Amino acid sequence: MDAVKVIQDLSADFVQFKDAHNAELTELKKAGFVSAETKTKLETIESNMDKLEAKFNEIKKVDTVNEQKSAREQAFSKYIKKGFDGLNEVEKKALSTDSAPDGGFLSFENYSNEIIRKVRESSPVRALARNFTISSGDSMTFVRQNGDLASAIKGERANNNDSTTPTLQQVRIQVYNRLAAPYVTMDMVEDSAINIESFVAELAAEEFAIGEGQDFISGTGANEPEGIITNSSIATVASGSATSFDADDLIDLFYNLKGAYRSNATWLMNRLSIAYVRKLKAGDDNYLWTPGIASEGAGLILGRPYMDSTDLAGTTAGAYVDGNKPVIVGDFSKGYYVVNKLGMSVLRDPNSAYPYVVYRFRMRSGGAVAQPEAFKILRTAAS
Repeated sequence: MDAVKVIQDLSADFVQFKDAHNAELTELKKAGFVSAETKTKLETIESNMDKLEAKFNEIKKVDTVNEQKSAREQAFSKYIKKGFDGLNEVEKKALSTDSAPDGGFLSFENYSNEIIRKVRESSPVRALARNFTISSGDSMTFVRQNGDLASAIKGERANNNDSTTPTLQQVRIQVYNRLAAPYVTMDMVEDSAINIESFVAELAAEEFAIGEGQDFISGTGANEPEGIITNSSIATVASGSATSFDADDLIDLFYNLKGAYRSNATWLMNRLSIAYVRKLKAGDDNYLWTPGIASEGAGLILGRPYMDSTDLAGTTAGAYVDGNKPVIVGDFSKGYYVVNKLGMSVLRDPNSAYPYVVYRFRMRSGGAVAQPEAFKILRTAAS
């Protein structure tokens, strides 16, 4: 219900209220009392008017918020096109709460969410991992349990030295600056027919997605996120061949995971590896995956879903390189954590690459393996 409809309904109710009130006065003058029917009618109309008035006040609040949001978004759009000097005092004030020391501005919420959304669509690890957001500091620390509590049956007077206690270890995930700098020509910036904000958002999203996808898989952990395949604590299963693997290797890999991780596991591999798996054949030359192709099971391997990650090794001419790690399987929500720092800034630079305008985006995020035992990695190797 919009404000116009509420006002129309209020006006109609007010006409009814006047008629009922006149009837009330007439009854008082003639009979000295007001009938129950007239009282009920007046109470009903007054109740409806109170509800409509409350609804109108609610709409006014929403409209005020939307007007403020619109003013800020319009100011940001103008900043993208014309820079800080192109803003009037009101527009500068609209962005002042997000003013950055380097002269850039934090993008408004919908704009930031648009980029984060596209990153999540493009980076399987981010989508599968557990995500955290911090508003201060440059890291987040978690506590990981190593080992299990063991018990032992003992006699009444025997000591309990055979019982062991698991150790706890801190996992600190640092956030790092991730930069993207799409170039746009002056003509494109000035062309009002082009939605320049969406255009640069898509460019930045693509660059962030590519960078994050690589780091979450193979990052060193030194001045960048830690990758899954570079974590030395994650167990690998050798395929028995330096250039290939078979269905038995996938089964061994999957059942090397503890049951708690298998129940929520996801397979991750390059699209070429997905094709490789789909072409695995039994001794009778029939495809092992044939039932899955023809049914709803097409998206499952050993009952668990798979996702495509271009950052994992694929085949070249149908073969792998010795030491490749082409397949990861595990519970990513328990095994990998992503930490995001609130806000993303953009600095408009019209000078350093003239006649281009450079939009320097900056996002802060990090990631690391939180629980190595939640993953298993297939390695193409003889042993």
